[in-house]
Amino acid sequence: MKYIITMLLLFNGLFALDLQNIKADFTQTISGEDSKITYSGNLIVTAESMALWKYKKPLEKYILINKNQITIFEPNLNQAIISKQNNIDFIKIINSMKESKDGLISEVNGQVFQIFLKDNKPYKIKYNDELDNKIEIMLENVEINQNIDKKVFNLNIPEDADVIFE
Repeated sequence: MKYIITMLLLFNGLFALDLQNIKADFTQTISGEDSKITYSGNLIVTAESMALWKYKKPLEKYILINKNQITIFEPNLNQAIISKQNNIDFIKIINSMKESKDGLISEVNGQVFQIFLKDNKPYKIKYNDELDNKIEIMLENVEINQNIDKKVFNLNIPEDADVIFE
């Protein structure tokens, strides 16, 4: 859950670049001491504190952030976890972003993030998590400030799904 909040804060920090929304395909690689795992999917993040991460591989998973509510739905488990987060401080992340030679650097909750830009669009994000795993997120097919139908943020959870409220 902490990772999800941190990523939302990070993307909202990009809105300091006068972005209203961002849509992209992503490949996320997590490298540990003895292991490496790669996830892929697509994401939509808006300046209004809304985000949808659709993981397609290796397993299907949806993470929906709607202001202070986070919903994680895993179709394989037919399970959704819904939680409230009151500590998402978007102003803090925006104010903490600094320019570097390759893009932007930001520190969120003690973690340093590098955001690499090409043609004023983010294409790579790198950081180490709290377990010292190296995280790299590559963004492709990045679209900035497009019309986004708010209906994409309606996550349809089946009626027979297990729903856990935290």
